[in-house]
Amino acid sequence: MKRALVVLALAALTAGGLWVNWYARHRAVTPPAPPAPPPEQLALAAPYLAAAPAKLSPDDPVWPRLQPVTVPLTFQVLMIPWGKSDKGPVEVRAFHDGRRLYLRLEWSDSTEDRGGPRVEDLADAAALMFPLQAEQTASLMMGFLGRVNIWHWKANWDEEVWGKPPAYSAYSDVYPFENDPTFYPARAVGNLRGANPRQSAVEDILSEGPGSITAKEKQVVTGRGRWQDGRWAVVVARALTTPETIDFQFASGQRNRMALAVWDGARGEKGSRKSISEWVWLELSAPPTTVAAQVSTEPAR
Repeated sequence: MKRALVVLALAALTAGGLWVNWYARHRAVTPPAPPAPPPEQLALAAPYLAAAPAKLSPDDPVWPRLQPVTVPLTFQVLMIPWGKSDKGPVEVRAFHDGRRLYLRLEWSDSTEDRGGPRVEDLADAAALMFPLQAEQTASLMMGFLGRVNIWHWKANWDEEVWGKPPAYSAYSDVYPFENDPTFYPARAVGNLRGANPRQSAVEDILSEGPGSITAKEKQVVTGRGRWQDGRWAVVVARALTTPETIDFQFASGQRNRMALAVWDGARGEKGSRKSISEWVWLELSAPPTTVAAQVSTEPAR
């Protein structure tokens, strides 16, 4: 009798397990949610304007005439040190005059950080990245998956180019050879970062991944920044085309990809510690053409 009960109990458990398994497979399974569509890639129009911001001023009257695009940022998490702040969004405007491309970046930053004599005195910065390889599919890490051209504006360089020289000098009180070029080996070998006087607030860079940034021998990008009321406004400009094959080349009527990055010096951001964007389309409109009126050669009737 006990044996029969045990057999019945085992049979019931087996049947129950089979039923639960069938029910879970056919009745109780919630269908997976459809995958979320990828975010639509933003597009920034760069119309043709016969204008140029005076002295690359971020406050030039040309900028309010342009429609901005708001680009969200997020701090990168692929390489240590990770970002500390989620800066942004960045408001971007652009135009070209048929010869040069001008971009204006504006974002919120509660402190104006232009660097200083101490190692911990880091400067605010921003960058634009253009892919040099057509197959590059991700903007992560400013060149993580391929060769890119980066235009890196730096607030401390901006101060040297457009403002008065820094009030500090590493050896101004005690070093007797401060103006002797013999004691500046970086300048002697042509190191861009040791240049004096500095020619541009923007470093024109090539990169093929983290830790591979290399300043180009010929620096062709210019820029200027202004901090006011808790916001940075930065203008960056370059000729549409250059003789250098390693430069990104633009053409009117062309659609290009670019990505942005911002560093907050007050939060200890430098190098890979930054906020980055996804790809943004940069669409350069073709300049208007003027068609001369046709003059008839037929005699008047």
